Amino acid sequence: METNNNGITNTPESNTSPQLPKCMQTLCELLSEDPYPTDFQITILRVDDDDDDADESDDKFVPLFIKDGTHLGFHAGDLPRFVGIVRKFYYDLRQKRLLGAFGDTVNSSFSSKTFDELVMASTTCLLLCCPDHSTAWADRKRVLECNADSIIDDMICNETRFGNLLFTQHSKAPSSWSHRRWIHQRRRNYYYSEHVIDAGASIMNQYTACERFLDYVKSEVEICDRVASSFPKNYYAWTYRIVVVRDFVRNICDLSDNRCIVLGFKLLQNEIKIIENKWLTRHVSDHSASHYGTMVLRLLVDLNFNSLSFCTESIRSMLKYVFGRIEFIRPIIASFPSHEVLWKYRRMNISTYMYLLDRLFNQCLSGEAKDELNDVGFLINDIGIKTEIYNNFSSEIRMSLCCFDNFESFMTARKGIVDSAELNHTRINSFTYLFWLSALLQASTATNKYLMGIGDGDLSRLLEVKEDLIDLTYKRLINHNFFRKSKSIGIGEIAINPKTKKIIEK
Repeated sequence: METNNNGITNTPESNTSPQLPKCMQTLCELLSEDPYPTDFQITILRVDDDDDDADESDDKFVPLFIKDGTHLGFHAGDLPRFVGIVRKFYYDLRQKRLLGAFGDTVNSSFSSKTFDELVMASTTCLLLCCPDHSTAWADRKRVLECNADSIIDDMICNETRFGNLLFTQHSKAPSSWSHRRWIHQRRRNYYYSEHVIDAGASIMNQYTACERFLDYVKSEVEICDRVASSFPKNYYAWTYRIVVVRDFVRNICDLSDNRCIVLGFKLLQNEIKIIENKWLTRHVSDHSASHYGTMVLRLLVDLNFNSLSFCTESIRSMLKYVFGRIEFIRPIIASFPSHEVLWKYRRMNISTYMYLLDRLFNQCLSGEAKDELNDVGFLINDIGIKTEIYNNFSSEIRMSLCCFDNFESFMTARKGIVDSAELNHTRINSFTYLFWLSALLQASTATNKYLMGIGDGDLSRLLEVKEDLIDLTYKRLINHNFFRKSKSIGIGEIAINPKTKKIIEK
């Protein structure tokens, strides 16, 4: 028996590679068998626990696993003991590494490769039960970074597949989604830095690589969609989804192949269609999904400004498309007016519409627009566009005032009864939106520069709308006793925000 310089005793047993406990070996074997499981559930697999298992040693203990095709089940009653065994092995493994038992030096008992294999196996078992174990995720990252030559293959074949399996049981684990984002960053760098997607690559290579990366983006979006469908209001899934889509769109803006820009347009428009047709109509309280939709719309506007096909007609169609998203949400709000998520989606899309106008006015009035815009005098002398903008905002104001004034009669006609809580929330939402819209119109540089460009003779109809809005809204608030005690709708007395009060009195 010998002791090395690190204080580790070398016995005949210590010269052999550490062996995984039997329970961990069983799980790793199930994961390595074809087909690879795509669904993992920790559930009750038997009613009466076998008390004989309690007498077994940890080396012989085997929890109940059931694999049926691509479905893998784990008996919840065996979870505490299994996790205890895995943690003990994992912590002992890390301690041995710190003491120098693993490495490529003479004094090391085992190779670094052996340590990497054991780390991947032990963290796989641990993370399936404890998905927010940040130390385990950090060790997996170190192993992958140490094997830089095959890191992309490992990510695609192992980490991505393992993450998909993990999300079926633990869909809202922050550390798991953080690790997924880390994988995505390296995958993105592989395509955009080490591959052929760059400004100097040939057009054919750019488009081919862009298509390949788009396939990857679609697969990630599909995973996020599947997770969010199974576990709604999943903030982490929607946040990761926008990161993936945004990275793809921002990188194609620098490419010289117009077909790559078209791929970006199609991806964003399809995402907006999914949000509107699948999510907002079925999940009226999912703020994460609605916020994702507004961010995708803003990306679409930015991509339009950065595209090579930027022209008068494309801007006309973009104005129509953006406001079409606002019109889409109106009937849904009419059906569910008390849901704040829908009003926020509407507000964010109006903000994007104003953002689009701001960029157009700034470019046209400062002479920074492209030649075709300067030649036509877009938005400066086009009466049709001016009328369209005015009508858009007027319709927004009319709908909000109608919802604020007539919702009680609408509720009576629809249900026969008036829900005081829903009436209260609806009035608060419509009131908040009205004053937010008035403040936005007053502060908009686009509106102000636009009015200055028209001249005093035309007098801005939008300015009249803003003034009428403040006057009419203030009168309706008094008529409805919004800020007074009211037992009929159970509001109580609400304090006016000082900033809001200034807007009313201005």
